[in-house]
Amino acid sequence: ASGAVLGASTGGGGARGLNVAQSGARAKEALTQAVGLVAKAESLLGGAAYATTWKLVTMLLGGNDLCNVCSDGGDVSADEYAAKMRPAFETLAAVPRLVVNVPLHADYTQLAGVDWGFFGNLYCDVLLALVCPCMGNWASDLAVARQRVGEYNGKLVELVAEFNGDAHASTRGQGTTFIVQPFAQHTVFSATHLVSDDCFHPSAAGQELLARGLWNNLLQPAGEKASSVEEGEALLCPTADAALS
Repeated sequence: ASGAVLGASTGGGGARGLNVAQSGARAKEALTQAVGLVAKAESLLGGAAYATTWKLVTMLLGGNDLCNVCSDGGDVSADEYAAKMRPAFETLAAVPRLVVNVPLHADYTQLAGVDWGFFGNLYCDVLLALVCPCMGNWASDLAVARQRVGEYNGKLVELVAEFNGDAHASTRGQGTTFIVQPFAQHTVFSATHLVSDDCFHPSAAGQELLARGLWNNLLQPAGEKASSVEEGEALLCPTADAALS
C-alpha cells in the first residue's frame, strides 16, 4: 500500500525524503550521491530492517555532462562518463534488496527545436548558451551531441549488464539488481508545454510524461519495454503477482 512507502519526496519545503539529487550535478558527483543515499536509507530503516526491506531507487546523471560535450573534450567522453558512474554502481550494488532503475538519456538535442516564438527563442538561445551550450538552437554540432547521447546510453547498458553479471556476484547485495528503463530514449518532448521556462528542464507536464513512462517501464518485462511515451498514454496497472522489472 502507498501508505507503507518510506523515503519518497513529498513536495517543496525540504521534504526530500531519500531524494539526494542535486540540480546541476554531473557524473563526477554520482558516487557522493550514492554514498549519501545509502547513509540516509540506513538511518531511516535501521539495522535489520535495512537488510530485509526491499528498496527502489532511480539513478540518472549525465544530462549536464552532455550539455558540454562540444566544449569539454575528453572530460565528457563516453569512457569518462562510464568511469565516473562506475563507483556509484559499485556502492549501490552492495546494498541488499535494492532495485536500481537506470533510465536511458533522452535526445536532449530536441531542445534546439522547441519553438517559443521570436522573442522566446532569443531568450532561450541566450539561456541555453549559459546552461547547456551544446543543445541550443545556434549550436553547430548537434549531430555530435546526439551521437554522444547514444554513446552515454550504450555505456549505461554495459554497466547494468556488468553489475548484474557473475563478476560482481560475490559483492552484490542479496536480491539486488539493476534495470535499464528506456522510456525516454525516443520520447518527443519538443512541445513548449513540456519544457519549463528555463528552456532546459521538463515542465510539470513534462515531468508527468516522464513519470508515466517510467511507471509503465517498471511493469514491462525485459525485452518488451517501451522506448518512448506519449501524453495521455494509459498507465499499466499491476496485478497481485506483478513484479518490478
